[in-house]
Amino acid sequence: AAYRAFDQLGMRYDAAKALSYLAIARIRQGKTILGLDLFDRSREIFVSERNEVWLGMIDLFKAAALAREGRRFEAERLVADAREVFSAGGLTAKLAAADTLLALLRLEDGDLAAARRLCNRALERLNDLELPSLEHPALFILGRIEERAGNLASALAAFEASHHKLARSRSSAQADELKIPLLDSHLEVYQSLVALMVGDHSARDPESVFGYMELAKARNLVDLLASRALALPSRQARSVQVERVRRLREELNWYYRRLDVEEMALGDSEGGDLSELRGQTRD
Repeated sequence: AAYRAFDQLGMRYDAAKALSYLAIARIRQGKTILGLDLFDRSREIFVSERNEVWLGMIDLFKAAALAREGRRFEAERLVADAREVFSAGGLTAKLAAADTLLALLRLEDGDLAAARRLCNRALERLNDLELPSLEHPALFILGRIEERAGNLASALAAFEASHHKLARSRSSAQADELKIPLLDSHLEVYQSLVALMVGDHSARDPESVFGYMELAKARNLVDLLASRALALPSRQARSVQVERVRRLREELNWYYRRLDVEEMALGDSEGGDLSELRGQTRD
């Protein structure tokens, strides 16, 4: 509906974004071929609009989808194209997302050394950006690398760090780079922690294992409640604290959207306006 409305109004940029989000939805429904076709239609519009950043974003989205289908060669080529765009624009967070996806591809190829280097590089890029939603998948993939290499203590430390970042990540209103599906599910973090602890009896006591199992269920419940809370009707009587939370959420949504718009413009990602917006959002 959004695509049709924007298309009729001649708002091609917004129409292309609507197609991109529709493509993501189709892929998450398991309709990968349809989703890839929608991405191609969206890409044609962004080419005519000369929007290089969104072309890079589409390449990264498509690469994530192709990686899930086992088409690693095509995925790697698209990640390389996206990295060129993000590097030219100085888009540090998106470069980190591309490095993380490339690390996952290297892991699946069995090149653990290259995968580890890419994960560490992604985490270095994210060091000062306060983006736990991008840090936690990078740490999770690093944990998988260390587990594959037999470094169980390092793997456990990476999984626990990933869990810590996941707990801090926002559950809604995320900027576009945070919607890149680097993991199938947040539950993978908890599943890996539990599996590693059960397999290595020296890692943690049974109480910690059950603790992570309960956290996995709690995470699902919290995400469900958070999505419903955004749609709750307003009430006449509100406590001061509840009203303040509602107002802060509205302000955060505004800042997230401003960050999205600013980052989609080519330029230095550490420029004054963007740095100031990040600081205000963090506050």
